[in-house]
Amino acid sequence: MLDGIEILHRLMYCYPNMPEILVPTFEPVEGRLYPTVFEVDTALRGLGHQVIEFQQESGTTFQASVAITRGGLDNSNVVPRMIGIDPLYVLTMGMQSYKGEQQTTKEPVFGLVPNEEHVYGLDVLLLDELSDTGFSELFGKKKLIDLGANSVQSAVGFWKQERNETGESPDFYSETIKGWTVLPCEIYDEYAEARQRLIEAGASHEHFKELDENLEKAIRTRNWVLCA
Repeated sequence: MLDGIEILHRLMYCYPNMPEILVPTFEPVEGRLYPTVFEVDTALRGLGHQVIEFQQESGTTFQASVAITRGGLDNSNVVPRMIGIDPLYVLTMGMQSYKGEQQTTKEPVFGLVPNEEHVYGLDVLLLDELSDTGFSELFGKKKLIDLGANSVQSAVGFWKQERNETGESPDFYSETIKGWTVLPCEIYDEYAEARQRLIEAGASHEHFKELDENLEKAIRTRNWVLCA
């Protein structure tokens, strides 16, 4: 029985103009910033210390956190733990204003959001990994206030100050950055898109195996090397 590669080779011999299936290698794009996992974790820990200091000085205690998905999920696993938020009040808010690299709308589309009973009367910390134009934080705050939160403050690991369009800075941020930033977890979006392209191209098992090997190699590279 012929395997997928052998069949592909025979097809290419019979049809020499048949396009070759190229397996993506996840090479970094020149000019983009690729923070490592350690750098992201360092930024989030710094953010946690800022929030702790604020609580000590102001007397405010955040009783709930809401992470903007998906970027805020890493943040929600660090800062709420550092400041001791009850796990039952570590919440998420589905929100989208980008598709890939394109901003689709200034006012984001909301998915699942916390129930009113989860945030009503509470001081809430709105979490994200990165603030770009600032609209996600702006509308996220408004949504939570509309749900009855007593107060909402935003906390992000990275702030693109030059890209901000709202005139408001995050209430807490660890570092300012410039340029297009690709966070470590975003490589899995690239992987999903690559798999779909291979499926549409009729790729074989060997192609998908190569894709997985390239993914692992890229993850190791991106975790240890800052490509700018």
